[in-house]
Amino acid sequence: MHHNQSKNLCLGGGCAYNGSANGKIYKKTQFEHLWIPPAPSDAGSSIGSVINYHVGKGKSVDIPNKPFLGPSYRVNKDFKHLLKGRKYIHIENLDVLFSIISKQIHKGSVVGYFRDEIEFGSRALGNRSILADPTDKNMKDRINKLVKRREGFRPFAPMVTKERQHDFFHMVEDVPYMNQVVRVKEDYVDRLSAVTHVDGTSRVQTVDRSNTIHGLLREYEKKSGFPILLNTSFNIKDKTMVLTPQDALETFDDVDIDILVLQNF
Repeated sequence: MHHNQSKNLCLGGGCAYNGSANGKIYKKTQFEHLWIPPAPSDAGSSIGSVINYHVGKGKSVDIPNKPFLGPSYRVNKDFKHLLKGRKYIHIENLDVLFSIISKQIHKGSVVGYFRDEIEFGSRALGNRSILADPTDKNMKDRINKLVKRREGFRPFAPMVTKERQHDFFHMVEDVPYMNQVVRVKEDYVDRLSAVTHVDGTSRVQTVDRSNTIHGLLREYEKKSGFPILLNTSFNIKDKTMVLTPQDALETFDDVDIDILVLQNF
């Protein structure tokens, strides 16, 4: 590398979804900082085009540092007719919601989690997620077979609080968009069995306070000692992520998920 070259690398294009390759960049090159947007595929080019257009017009562009760029859906009183015949409670206070949900996950429940704006890109980052206990040895098989309906070897990803990510994973920088595969620390390879690949690695997601689900991870840490949840996209095989509350209810009915969080229901 010449002395005038940057230590920073930005990746785009569909190949930037290759978390395994991305995770090796720090070790195998002289780059020190790696940035990959939430949707490095062709879909992301649309955002690049818009930015390019504005910059070309001499405007400065603020790029939001969050992946939740899609639509949000109100789930309020008008929605109740869709919940007829279902057991549900309405919880206004987020801390109470997090406490109840973390307790259920700790008991072994699989939770469909639907809140606020949908994420942009193909990774579920906390607003359209299926969540479960990352330490349950049988969880990977259960979700692959009954929820995702796909091959059993396919691993799931962990989401972890930014504050404690270095306790469990060998990481260089934050990975907010789940686009790098990193090594799980030896002590935790067996404990985090549901989210660790056979080679002792994990496609990890850093969660900081700007992401509401950070509160759920903190609550789960109180119950289990792990500020980590198994996270996979809220969809079934060959279908896109659920977009609307109706999509969420249909998927919930169609597969073996125990609990559905629908905004504050």
